[in-house]
Amino acid sequence: KTYHKWNLDQLDILTTRMHDTLLEQGDIPKVIFFHCVAGEDRTGEVFGAYKMLFNGWTYRQALDFNNQVETRKIKDMSRNGLNWFCYFMQETNNYKGNDCEYLG
Repeated sequence: KTYHKWNLDQLDILTTRMHDTLLEQGDIPKVIFFHCVAGEDRTGEVFGAYKMLFNGWTYRQALDFNNQVETRKIKDMSRNGLNWFCYFMQETNNYKGNDCEYLG
């Protein structure tokens, strides 16, 4: 319930802005490039949050995809951010899945 107070990556706001930007372009092909310049896997965190919020992916699907793209598991900080985003989505009724458990 206090997610907004400590959510430094602001996944809910960032993913909604990305989605709105894609919708503004209508049927024109588009690309949004985003990358974590700190090397902490925030790219995977943001991508996973977007897919969960707007494409109906489960937390496990998002995490599995991120782990397949990279040759190693997503870093703890970003995995935890995605995990807490999953709980936030459950709390706000934007996620009906029951797979937000920690997958360390």
